[in-house]
Amino acid sequence: MASLIETVNNIFHIITDWLLIILGVLLIVVASRAIDVNIVKYGVIAVGVGLAVAGFWFRYSRMKKKHKPRS
Repeated sequence: MASLIETVNNIFHIITDWLLIILGVLLIVVASRAIDVNIVKYGVIAVGVGLAVAGFWFRYSRMKKKHKPRS
């Protein structure tokens, strides 16, 4: 039973990490193409970069933890 819960938890983490990355990239694209007010545009781009970086960081940290040899 624990194995099933761990598998579902890992799948959930993978999906949320990639959703963060995709949402961040979409915010960057939409802000750079559709927002005309510079202050707002740069604020939304900063939020998009923050989300994408957070997604990459979570993904990297989980991959690193997964491949870490146990002692």
